[in-house]
Amino acid sequence: MAALRRGLTELRGWQDWRLSTKIMIFLLVVALGSIFFVNKQSETRSTQLLTGDQEKFQTSLADIVSIQVESQLLQYRAEVKEVATAPEVEDFMGATPDRQAQTGPALLARMKGILTADPDYRLLLLMDKDGNVVISDEPGLQGQSNAAKEFFTQGIAASADNPYTSDISLAEDRRTQIMYISQPVRDSRGVVLGVAAIRLSPDRVAAPLFSADLKRQGRRGFLINHDGVILANSASPSLDYRSLGALDPTQTARVKQQFVIDRVDSLNLDNLAASVAGTTQAGFAEAPLLSPQETDVIGYSPVPQQRWTVMVSEDSALFTKDIHDLSNSQFFSTVILALIIGGMVIFAGRMFESTERESLSDPLTGLANRRFFQEILLRELRRAQRANQPVALLIADIDHFKGVNDTYGHGVGDEVLEQVAGIMLSSVRATDFVIRYGGEEFIVLLPETRLADATAVAEKLRRTIGDTILESTSRPGITLKCTVSVGVAAYPSDGATGEQMILKADKALYFAKQNGRNRIATTADLESPPPDVKPISAARR
Repeated sequence: MAALRRGLTELRGWQDWRLSTKIMIFLLVVALGSIFFVNKQSETRSTQLLTGDQEKFQTSLADIVSIQVESQLLQYRAEVKEVATAPEVEDFMGATPDRQAQTGPALLARMKGILTADPDYRLLLLMDKDGNVVISDEPGLQGQSNAAKEFFTQGIAASADNPYTSDISLAEDRRTQIMYISQPVRDSRGVVLGVAAIRLSPDRVAAPLFSADLKRQGRRGFLINHDGVILANSASPSLDYRSLGALDPTQTARVKQQFVIDRVDSLNLDNLAASVAGTTQAGFAEAPLLSPQETDVIGYSPVPQQRWTVMVSEDSALFTKDIHDLSNSQFFSTVILALIIGGMVIFAGRMFESTERESLSDPLTGLANRRFFQEILLRELRRAQRANQPVALLIADIDHFKGVNDTYGHGVGDEVLEQVAGIMLSSVRATDFVIRYGGEEFIVLLPETRLADATAVAEKLRRTIGDTILESTSRPGITLKCTVSVGVAAYPSDGATGEQMILKADKALYFAKQNGRNRIATTADLESPPPDVKPISAARR
């Protein structure tokens, strides 16, 4: 109390202070005000810059999730195409009723044997061209008419290359989610004999919305149909089948019938719905998606051919929280100006370098990670466009890696990943980039490399990895060998953008996985597979 009284007495007698003291205090006040002003300006600028980076990153995340959803849909479409184009199905659909009664059980047994390998498979339907069920693995459906069902009316009109794929809807129990893939069955002259349809659980289609990467970063995934209706999301089950914006009466009636719901509640986000519903381009938006008190930053990307849109959202307050905390810390520490400014500069610089290193590398293998890949791919594509040079991309996936983890444990699995990463690094040029893309999947980016040369590099990697005996250091005595499947794509032959190249390479990888593994594939293989390729039913990813 005595010190406080002494301080008040000094303040009351400020006219008696020496001029130098007054000048020092004036300069201190000016310095404090300047620091506060500069600090606020710096905070605003940092927020703008980081928000710009966030928009790009958020949109890239939506692109990646969209590719994953599309890849799963491609697998489902391949399954129904396999059924619809099978010679025995064509013979059966063109046969007389008596002949169908004789051959139907054997055909159903064969089809079920193929389809039940897929854990998402629920029901097979073969319908005649009037929509009547002639084969089903639910006996009670035999003879049932589906002439008015969308999966029949759209399926019979679908092309051979693009089977009809329904939205994710509710089953008749109004609890289970299902989707249908359907395609016409044609004879050798192209005459439609009927429709093959498969009912599936959409769990794996929606799985990328619930990925550990998104959860860890506090982000939520959404799958939106062309009407702006939420088909699946990782934020709350109560949001499913709500519309982003208001629907007109025709849309409302269609949505209620399609999804077997009594009412369609709207989130009243008309601007967001106008941006994302049915979009053909990736983009970025802001909206109070989950709460009127919370503004979400949203990256979105279309799912090609399906008229779906993937959205990845994040609370903007979470992203800018560190900036505000740092600003407050700087302001309240201005009593020791020189120390705090110098200390904060050194601290911020070191933290930035450390965070940047951590955010761009995979902690297990030391390879560059997916975020670095997105940046370097864009840079290399721009360089290739300016110089009119090719760029190639390999996606390699370790075959049966789950078996390594299941047999030897995740410790040995991690050692396998590290050793495979080392083999890849030592097998490519210093100018090439090796990236751990996720799990047991790696990407190799090859600047100034044509498709044929990239295929040779992929073959070299495949052989080297397959011929190498991997030894465990954590469990001495354990040795094993592994193989990889590789998908190859190149600019400009397989796409003009990074997203297109990734999608083409991923499709080629999926083809290699389906057809025996331990092999490489290009998009050319998808169009005209070599004679040693196994039928699609022989392997599954």
